[in-house]
Amino acid sequence: PAAVMHWTREVAVAEEFVLYIDADMLLRAPLDPVALGTRPGVVVSEHVPYLDVGIRNGLVEQFVPSPSARTIAAAAGWYHIFHIDDLRTIAPDWLRYTRKMRTNPQRYWRMNGSVPRDIPTGDSYVKYGEPPWISEMYGYVFSAADHQIKTKLLHGLVQYTDSASHEPWPRGPAITH
Repeated sequence: PAAVMHWTREVAVAEEFVLYIDADMLLRAPLDPVALGTRPGVVVSEHVPYLDVGIRNGLVEQFVPSPSARTIAAAAGWYHIFHIDDLRTIAPDWLRYTRKMRTNPQRYWRMNGSVPRDIPTGDSYVKYGEPPWISEMYGYVFSAADHQIKTKLLHGLVQYTDSASHEPWPRGPAITH
């Protein structure tokens, strides 16, 4: 998120839409942001089921002050297709919330009575007291929800290499991870 925030602040971006993907992803087909549903106020992303765990268990409420954030929080990740104005809005708080998630484990781990019970994050690999490796993903979820920017969730646009269909898009994935 730091590089994204810096880029949106320091570069005169001419493009109306921006695709954010991990460096280890491969594009297999062209993506049409408008056809997929991206527009001002709506980001398009993949549904990431393990993020539903934290959202369902109150993680949003631990970090985002807006009471309406929980209703708009979406389990989104792996890629995001933004309208540039939404990216400029989300980026600074994406970094801020990622930092908060990583540096405040007492908000989701029961440490000295900080929360009544551990709040599952959906990260199967995290050890007690440590921040989940998916903190950056929650940073996006929290920032978009805080700014009331909707996320349209897609299913199957991206697949991992070990499960990817070799069929061309739209029958197979447009992105492999």
